[in-house]
Amino acid sequence: MTYCIYGLGFPCLTQSEWAGWSQAVASIVAIGVAIWLGERQHKRTLDLVRDERERLEQERARDLKNSAIWIASCLIDTSKRAKQRVDLIQGLAIDSKDEKPTAADVVKLQAMLSAFKGRWELQSPYVLQAIHKLDPEIASPISQTVRAVELYCSGLDGISQLIGSQMISFKAFPPALKTATERAAKIEQKAKSAYDLLVKSLSIPMDLEDDKEPPEGQKNS
Repeated sequence: MTYCIYGLGFPCLTQSEWAGWSQAVASIVAIGVAIWLGERQHKRTLDLVRDERERLEQERARDLKNSAIWIASCLIDTSKRAKQRVDLIQGLAIDSKDEKPTAADVVKLQAMLSAFKGRWELQSPYVLQAIHKLDPEIASPISQTVRAVELYCSGLDGISQLIGSQMISFKAFPPALKTATERAAKIEQKAKSAYDLLVKSLSIPMDLEDDKEPPEGQKNS
């Protein structure tokens, strides 16, 4: 016995033949649905990956911008502090007598050197870490400024140690301070050059405040 499609009268097939065709059509539909679902899932995965990549790139760009702004602020502060130290040291009037300082003189001179040394935000751990996020050509002059500050501070520490051991007289003090003045002047020059390159390369704001806070979560303890 054969069965035909109602209203058409054809094709006319036996029950087993209709069952075979139904199974074949169902298989084709199932394969088509599976392919469509696979393509849809693949596209969705690609979209998620692209969105995540864009999010990470935006976060990196924002982090780099914030770090650059903070470093630029520190460079401004460094330049100003260096100039202040040049002016302070040059304004000193120390008797260059050929005598070793007394214990009271040692205390006064070491306190003065400690004030000249001070605290430089450019040496903070966050800034040193943030410098490595920058391109080498931008980071290099900033690192040179950091080394100039380290040289200046180590020189003052050396003078302080010699004074403490009473191994030098007042006569040796002015030349030592002259060296400190020259090093402070180099810090000012290097900080300005590094700042100009940084703001020009990354197009960061020029109207930075001296007391600008570092990016959230990166403040020094």
